[in-house]
Amino acid sequence: PLACMEGMVACFSGYGKREAVILGLAVRCVGGRTSRENGLRKGEATHLICKAAAGTKYKTALQWGNVAVVTAEWLWACARYGLSLPPPPLPPSLPFCLPCSLN
Repeated sequence: PLACMEGMVACFSGYGKREAVILGLAVRCVGGRTSRENGLRKGEATHLICKAAAGTKYKTALQWGNVAVVTAEWLWACARYGLSLPPPPLPPSLPFCLPCSLN
């Protein structure tokens, strides 16, 4: 687990059950946890891992402004480099780009 990811509470949007299970395992591997019943709860969720820039959870996360909207690629990159990388620019449907210093 990564110390920098200990406070991460993730939920998912746009992924099927199988994908969400795999992503949930990845979240736990980096040191985070998933929200109860995959719900986007104010004051609980810190990250929304979404497949596309669409949907109720996506719109709600943007309205709240304190939930990082990221993609699965962001999560894999954090795990690969052992860092909590900054969220990509919105919308997250854009390809995820690593900072030049990590390429």
